[in-house]
Amino acid sequence: MTTLGLSAATDRTLAVLLACIPMCMGMLAVTNNMTDWTGTLSHVITPLLTLEALRDLPQFSWRALPAAWAPACSMFVTIFELAVGLVAFGAVVTMLRRFRAPTMRFVDACQIAQRACTLGTITWLFFFFIVAGDWFLAWRSASLIGVQRDGLMYAAAVTLALIALRATEARLLRADDLARTSS
Repeated sequence: MTTLGLSAATDRTLAVLLACIPMCMGMLAVTNNMTDWTGTLSHVITPLLTLEALRDLPQFSWRALPAAWAPACSMFVTIFELAVGLVAFGAVVTMLRRFRAPTMRFVDACQIAQRACTLGTITWLFFFFIVAGDWFLAWRSASLIGVQRDGLMYAAAVTLALIALRATEARLLRADDLARTSS
């Protein structure tokens, strides 16, 4: 165990709080998906995958998937969201356990949180912004326009958390290097 200065303790606390962002986003996304599974399937997933709102535009029908695929597709995306939440949860627990450990051990835990943020960015940009928004043309449907917007907002939030985690890691490492060279 090391004695932490105020600056290091503050940076470590901020890193833990930043890791809570992807954890909460992933876990709440899963909770929301599971609490209204039937509603989400019937009002969002099925209309999206079948291109229900674009029936008057047959040139896009080749992109549509059968309605029977909706539960599997929804579960597939939910598993990715769960992975974001669980990896970030593991990072938070590890960061708390290593809070007073040497800097490198704490930074290793920060990197787990960074991986959760990266997975979140990929999940919400790829599945919601690209696949739902562009492939399944959610932007063309008044009832589904929010899918792409929400995916972009989620991806932006975890990307900002990733950037802040990287900056916090750099401050911790720089302070540790300065402490070593001055002693």
